[in-house]
Amino acid sequence: MKSKNQVPLPSQQDLETLKQAQAIAVKPPQGWLRAMRTALGLSQKHVADQITMTRQAYADLESAEVRGAISLKSLHRAAGAMDCDLVYFVVPRSPAAIKAVPQSPTPASPPPPVSAPTTAFEDKTTGDLQIELK
Repeated sequence: MKSKNQVPLPSQQDLETLKQAQAIAVKPPQGWLRAMRTALGLSQKHVADQITMTRQAYADLESAEVRGAISLKSLHRAAGAMDCDLVYFVVPRSPAAIKAVPQSPTPASPPPPVSAPTTAFEDKTTGDLQIELK
């Protein structure tokens, strides 16, 4: 019996897509926060003001990210301050692990709609074609 809160496992196709994303989303040496902030032309002070912290506290977040010591909550707040989304995922290292994940069942196609028999006749008073559903 499935729990209401149970999330379906990712399909093999989902994992392949994540693997492709992983290949192009290599963390920049200066970290994602600094790379995105500079790409957007934002100062540390501007981003810090958006999340109500000092510029130095925000600079510490950027340094913590590079060291791998930043929390997801802090990453999320900083991304939001730059009008960005935080995307977070885990990808198996081994291709064999990807093959071991069961495929998500594809939903069955809905049956074609049943059409009701119809009768067409011409309205003698207006000359319009009338269709009657039975």
